[in-house]
Amino acid sequence: MVNEIDLAALIEGPVFDAVYSHSVNPVLLMEAGPAEDDFSMIVRVSAPFSELTGYTQDEVIGKTPQLLHGRVTSTETSVRLRRAAHRQKSISEELQICAKDGREIWVQVVFTPIIDTSKKAVFGDLQRHQPF
Repeated sequence: MVNEIDLAALIEGPVFDAVYSHSVNPVLLMEAGPAEDDFSMIVRVSAPFSELTGYTQDEVIGKTPQLLHGRVTSTETSVRLRRAAHRQKSISEELQICAKDGREIWVQVVFTPIIDTSKKAVFGDLQRHQPF
């Protein structure tokens, strides 16, 4: 389901702060890229995201998720995720990412589309560590 929201109000609002500050799962919010094969831009991350990846919020804001790609990250899966974000479609994929310290981590990535009131597509991305 796609919900229309005011992104600025969401990011700065108390509900969003509560969700991010109390989430036990690594969560990030991204703004979808303008074209189907463009990467999304990271807008905000939760503390568990920083704990899992080693990247602070300041290090990832304004960057693309490509920052997490390592030598073993599946290009095909990455393309499917980018296209789903652009098409405003929900998607769930298993993906191996690379933490800041070089660790390779398996995650389940779930994209849920959210539409900003300006009609700019924005996506919540929930990543759960999957032990291998």
